[in-house]
Amino acid sequence: MDHCTRKLLGLTDENLFFEEELLETIEEEGFRTNLIHAKLSYIPSHCRKCGIKNEGQIIKNGSHKTK
Repeated sequence: MDHCTRKLLGLTDENLFFEEELLETIEEEGFRTNLIHAKLSYIPSHCRKCGIKNEGQIIKNGSHKTK
């Protein structure tokens, strides 16, 4: 996806990586919906549970689907 399209869609986070088959069109609740498949990946600055600052010891693990 090029820079202009990303900006138009508001998908400007540098940590957002699009999958090869990025667009899927589905019918949902009587509406045609376009889904853009991407992954947001980054090095965490701190632990979300305890708040400890990441000095190389925290490893991001897992994923979360969202719409």
